[in-house]
Amino acid sequence: MFRQELFDALKIVDSGDVEPAAMRGSWAGALGQPQFMPSSFLLYAQDFDGDGRRDIWKSTPDVFASIANYLAAHGWNKDQSWGREVRVPASVLQGLSETAPPQTEGCLARRQMTAALPLATWKTLGVKTITGGALPVTDFDASLVSGVKRHFLVYPNYQAILGYNCVNAYGLSVGLLADRAAAISKHK
Repeated sequence: MFRQELFDALKIVDSGDVEPAAMRGSWAGALGQPQFMPSSFLLYAQDFDGDGRRDIWKSTPDVFASIANYLAAHGWNKDQSWGREVRVPASVLQGLSETAPPQTEGCLARRQMTAALPLATWKTLGVKTITGGALPVTDFDASLVSGVKRHFLVYPNYQAILGYNCVNAYGLSVGLLADRAAAISKHK
């Protein structure tokens, strides 16, 4: 894996997108603000500021466009939410292994989620929004991710977030932060 990443890093230098001295990354080779591996840089990095270089180190437009491109390539649908915090009846939590068993494939974060069920099924089970309201009427499936005290129904967009970093704490943090930023932006 790392041999190919080294060759991809050399392709980045050869492309002129970054000077060798400015090509900084983590100890494992993840580059720039999005922490792309060199292979991801070659596939997803974007020149959104129009300067002819894909600069994921210093160009904010390039950074955000590159992350958006990555998420879109991994299934992000701009017309859908990532998920929502919900209230789950104790009886549902106790019988969850029969109703919606854990997923059996993928990274640990995916295996910590339930199998996806139609949102209407979750509604029938008595799952409600965090404020106690009814779940929305949609035609997509949702998986349950539970922490110690909080529970979230996550939708297909959440899978795109996990494609970026397959850790539920990361995915939930990104989703909740995005919701908060959208709420603040809406009220300005």
